[in-house]
Amino acid sequence: MNDKKESRRKQLNLIQLFRGLAAIAVVLFHVDLCSNEKLNMPFFFDLFQSGLSGVDFFFVLSGFVIVYTQHRNFLQQSFTRFKLFLLKRFIRIIPIYWFINLCILLGAFLLPMFELPNPITLGFAIRSFLLIPQTLPPINNVAWTLTLIVFFYLVFSLNYILPRRVYFAIAATIILASATQFVSAFVVSPLEYPRWKLILNSLNLEFVFGCIAAYVVLNYTLKYRKTIFFLGLTSFLLFGFAQTYNFIDEVNIVNILGIDLTIDRTIFFGIPCLFLVMGAAAIDIQDGVNIPNILIYLGNASYSIYLAHSPLVNGLFQARSLFKLDTIVGNSDILGWFIAIIAIAISCVFYNLIEKPLTSYLRKQLIPKKG
Repeated sequence: MNDKKESRRKQLNLIQLFRGLAAIAVVLFHVDLCSNEKLNMPFFFDLFQSGLSGVDFFFVLSGFVIVYTQHRNFLQQSFTRFKLFLLKRFIRIIPIYWFINLCILLGAFLLPMFELPNPITLGFAIRSFLLIPQTLPPINNVAWTLTLIVFFYLVFSLNYILPRRVYFAIAATIILASATQFVSAFVVSPLEYPRWKLILNSLNLEFVFGCIAAYVVLNYTLKYRKTIFFLGLTSFLLFGFAQTYNFIDEVNIVNILGIDLTIDRTIFFGIPCLFLVMGAAAIDIQDGVNIPNILIYLGNASYSIYLAHSPLVNGLFQARSLFKLDTIVGNSDILGWFIAIIAIAISCVFYNLIEKPLTSYLRKQLIPKKG
């Protein structure tokens, strides 16, 4: 038993590797998006059009990490634990997000040639900073994912203050509400009902997938962990390829017994990520995997890469004419890779200079010391 507990304290290197790769996939997705929009040219054969599926990996991983790290205290009512859990999540997510939002606003003010996709009003800015769902994309367009992540954290935190039956009733209601979005007749538009879409969103189930993965690896020894891992990875890549080259649509309608069912990314990517995360974590725990330090570093820096890359990619594409990058590079693929590398490099600098020291400082100042 002690050996098993010790094994669970191992660094999850394989998980960290895929955390970094998922962030890079999202970067390449936005490079492809900008290349098509601003240059009217595909980036690297549009191979990374499905790179947004890195978000699905992050959602599943978020559910996994929370249960994996909190399972010993789960359902143990304590207002102190409730406050501490939310405080740690706040420190991890919000200050860095606010800092990057301020950088975006400052950049738009000082450099008028860089246009923001939406006009900035006070109400729009407040909703963006507070991660309140709205019809327009937030200041940092990737922040819609943070809204879902924070919602998951809030729901999970209730296990520390609510009676067990009440908590499970609330969780089951949200799960069932999210599952209704697989029925076409019940699908809610995020543009018409952005706040309702927060609860009625099939992507909420991806956090549940992560919770299931954590429960399994914490309670069972997976004999076929490598098979599970490669099943998840292979199906994830195959669905990405099929969606990129239009073998399947982003949203597919399947009629079963006269009912139109909506098959979307939650199925195509969420379920493969369940097996991918479960298999990778089991391999890490039971076998241990050595990963090059640079790849572990990218996993550590993945949050900075994820938050900072979009304004950087958009800004660099807008600056290409100013700095004559089109003339210097002369190829849309090379230009795209150049912009992706610069965006990732600057994000890593941000991680070293801002995220790490700021997060460490806030934890020391705000989180009570044990004992």
